[in-house]
Amino acid sequence: MALYSKDGEYPTGLPHRIVLSDGRTRTDNTTFTAEELTDAGWIEVSDKPVVSYPQYVEWNGSDWVIQEKDLNDVKLRWKSKITEARYNRETNSHPTLDTTRESQAMINGVWSASQINPDITINFKNPDGSWTLLDANTINQVATALIDHVQACFNNEKALHEAVDSANTSSDVIAIDINSGWPDYSTPTANTEPT
Repeated sequence: MALYSKDGEYPTGLPHRIVLSDGRTRTDNTTFTAEELTDAGWIEVSDKPVVSYPQYVEWNGSDWVIQEKDLNDVKLRWKSKITEARYNRETNSHPTLDTTRESQAMINGVWSASQINPDITINFKNPDGSWTLLDANTINQVATALIDHVQACFNNEKALHEAVDSANTSSDVIAIDINSGWPDYSTPTANTEPT
C-alpha cells in the first residue's frame, strides 16, 4: 500500500475523501489523480525503511530518517536481557537439581540444619513423588552443586555486563552474545544427585 503525507504529517494511506484547493471535494481514493492529490496537499512518500535494533525510523515531515538509539539506552536494554537470561539459566537449566528460588531456599534451609546437626538425615521428596533419605554429607554435596551452579550464572552475568560497559558503540553492544558463557551440562560431570 502506498503511503502519503498531507502537510508533512506522518504518512498514512489515502483518506476516502480529499478537499481540493478551490473547496471542491473528491471521494473514492482509487480514482484520485496525481494532480488532485498535489492540489489537496497530499504527497506520496517512499516505503518506511526496515531497520533492526538499535536503529529506528522517524518521519521528519518530508522524509523517513534512520536514527540510532542512544548508547546508554542500548546498554541498559542489553543488560536487562542479560539479567533475564541469567535468571532463566539460574532457575531452569541444571540437569539434576530443581534450582527455582523456592527450591534454593529449601536446600539452603536443609543445609543449614545439617551444619547445626551433622548426624541429621532428611527425607527429601523428589519431583517424581518418590523419597530419598539424605545424610549431612549428601546434603552438603547437593548444596555445593547448587551454589556452584548459581554462582556460575551470576559470574557470567557480571562478565557480560562488564563487556557491555566496555562497548564503545551500539553495534559493539548488540554483538555481545547473551547466550554465551552459561553453565553447560552437556558433558558428564561429577554426580550431584542425592545418593
